[in-house]
Amino acid sequence: IIDISFEKDTSAPDKNLLIARINLIPAERQAYSIEPQFITSEQNNQVIIADQRTFGLANVLSYQNRNFFRGAETFDLKYRFSAETQFNNNDSIRFFNTIQHNISASIFFPKLWLLPKLQQSTKLRNAKTALTANYIYEVNQDFNRNIFALSYNYIFAKDLYSYTVTPLEVSYNKTDPRRNFFAFINNPLDSLYYQNLFTPSFITALRGAFIYNDAPLRKDKSFFFARLIAESSGNVLAAVNAIGNQNPNSQGYYEVLGVRFAQYA
Repeated sequence: IIDISFEKDTSAPDKNLLIARINLIPAERQAYSIEPQFITSEQNNQVIIADQRTFGLANVLSYQNRNFFRGAETFDLKYRFSAETQFNNNDSIRFFNTIQHNISASIFFPKLWLLPKLQQSTKLRNAKTALTANYIYEVNQDFNRNIFALSYNYIFAKDLYSYTVTPLEVSYNKTDPRRNFFAFINNPLDSLYYQNLFTPSFITALRGAFIYNDAPLRKDKSFFFARLIAESSGNVLAAVNAIGNQNPNSQGYYEVLGVRFAQYA
């Protein structure tokens, strides 16, 4: 918190001088919050498309530390628990049949790791390095799901431009459908779609995001905003498999540690 005040310098009345006093008050280093929620949304059933709504309860516990390693690092930790009620395949209701646990952690360092030339640039502002991790465990009437994601990011800005570069993002998704899940799917194409959807997947992504926003220069309410995102995944793993003469599995897919990995751009 910054408090700036001015007062007339009475020691030299003929010079019309002001004395500026700037008081810096540090913000609270740690913060905690509890956020209870009531949930209502359109039916999220994977099999039935119906004009129904889900409802439930959730709670978010948050913790923040603004000086985690005593170098102005910001650490955030959140845990969210939700219990929702969804209609099952027989249109009967069992209360709170969808449970989800979500824990996420992130830490922001006020510098660009491993990029000394960019770090020394005086033209950049708000330069940060961010490490993030997220885990989701969900149990509902159709499947059990585990999702884990980890990313390494560079964030910085220059003039009216903002950049986010993610040199590495790793995510793993494993979904186990219920035994009778596919019995309610009559369309063979839908069945093939869900079989691929529920196949464990491994993604290693490289991403870059660019944002242009001239709102700070505009005095009126109009402004120009543009965003460009480019992303690719699996190319390095595909090259390693090609160099190592690795053979695909029986279905024609390449794997890492027994899990299919995605390749796209």
